[in-house]
Amino acid sequence: MMDIFRIISTVFIIFTIFYNADAECGKKLFGVGCRFRCHCKNDIQCDEVTGQCSSGCDHNWAGPGCQYRNIAVDYVFTEHSDEKKTSSRLAIDGDVSTCTDVDIGRTKPWWRIWLSNNYTITELEIVINSSQMENFKEFKITVEHVPEYLATKTDFNDYIVPKQAICFQNNANIRNKVINIVCTNPVVGNQVRLRLGGRATKLSICDFRIFQGRNVAFNRRTDQDPSIEGGENSSVVVDGSPTNGKCSVTPWWSVDLAHIIVINRVNITTTNSNGFTILLSNNSRDWIPVYKDNNSVPAVAKTNISIDVTARFVKVENAIKPLTLCEVQILGDCLPNVCGFDCADPCHCKKFNSEVKMSGNCSDGCVDNWTGDKKKCDRVVPCDKPSGVIISEIALSLSMIGTVALTAVLSVLITIYVMKRRQSSTSNTNSSQRQAEVPRRPRPMASRIKERFLSIYYNTTLRPRSQNNDKEYDDLELPHRNRKKDQEGYTDLEEK
Repeated sequence: MMDIFRIISTVFIIFTIFYNADAECGKKLFGVGCRFRCHCKNDIQCDEVTGQCSSGCDHNWAGPGCQYRNIAVDYVFTEHSDEKKTSSRLAIDGDVSTCTDVDIGRTKPWWRIWLSNNYTITELEIVINSSQMENFKEFKITVEHVPEYLATKTDFNDYIVPKQAICFQNNANIRNKVINIVCTNPVVGNQVRLRLGGRATKLSICDFRIFQGRNVAFNRRTDQDPSIEGGENSSVVVDGSPTNGKCSVTPWWSVDLAHIIVINRVNITTTNSNGFTILLSNNSRDWIPVYKDNNSVPAVAKTNISIDVTARFVKVENAIKPLTLCEVQILGDCLPNVCGFDCADPCHCKKFNSEVKMSGNCSDGCVDNWTGDKKKCDRVVPCDKPSGVIISEIALSLSMIGTVALTAVLSVLITIYVMKRRQSSTSNTNSSQRQAEVPRRPRPMASRIKERFLSIYYNTTLRPRSQNNDKEYDDLELPHRNRKKDQEGYTDLEEK
């Protein structure tokens, strides 16, 4: 009965949450508790459950539910190997119907984008013409750090290619015009280059997106110094609207991200910063400073701060003058092996990308020792272990069994020894008792009279003395039958 009551209560709570979410979420919000913001093109309403946009994502956003910040829009310039350079920027205009085309030449065609800052590059997305998929059978993505004097160089004959780090290399057929790329390892740089593997091939890119985490601070619980009057509530700083004119004025402001998050970048929109310090914490008590701005941000400015750390709490403060904060965006993602819109679901997948991170569905399967229903790798499989682990556990088990067996044998031997000792002691005691209990046979009357008479005789003056000296016989022992004559010639009375 109690179990039925619990099930009914759980269903009622879930229904209430979803009902309230649908009933109370306003424009450009979706998900349970209206926790997430829509980022659709033309500012239309997204799907109330998934956040997907029928019109496509806003130019600044990409990925599942349009939740990942597209830093390709923060470009300084773009370029490709076509010397005419007619349409390289069409790859980042947010319109998939317009494409940049590189004419067929004698070299392997390439296209590059130079960003405004160094970024940690982990995931990209390329949209190509379906007619050009064969040309992308072989291609490579590299990330470079290019000094400013080299980035804008236009003389191709004198161009110095900087040190390149490989993000991804493809040698397989492409089956979809939308190519999702996850770097083999995260790489840091300010320039991303795409180069085809074949010569005399045409390079056509309709959209090029670089993911830089989602805004994990949106609608989270915030706090600020309560002693300052004026300004807005602390929550306006994470409402997703940096230009709505609502700003908080406070010496310090903080946000709780609800979970420990991998933080890539902090974007701050302010009208008068007066300098500030960014601090991080996992418990809201011990704060570690990770960035300090010495009033270098002009009024009505936006700062992009790369930090690449993990934390749950983020604080912005100025110990001298109050800050005017209009918006704080914290771009990051879940920890490894954690998924979901809210970064609260375990997922031990073989491969990760933004789709897996958001949905928690491991499309490429689970890592060793993990399984789950509906592609959810959230349960341990105890028996599915590597051979080395199995051998080690078998050896440990045999060792434990041997120890237990040896202990049992020793216990049995000790028990037998103790029992034998007790049995021997008991036998000796019983024998002594039996001997003590055996009655003495009474001696004959004649022997007892004889013995008494001799005792009186030898202890009185009637006893004869020795002729050699005056000593009396001290021998109190009773004479025996057939005793021999002594040197004086005396014999036992019995013989006389």
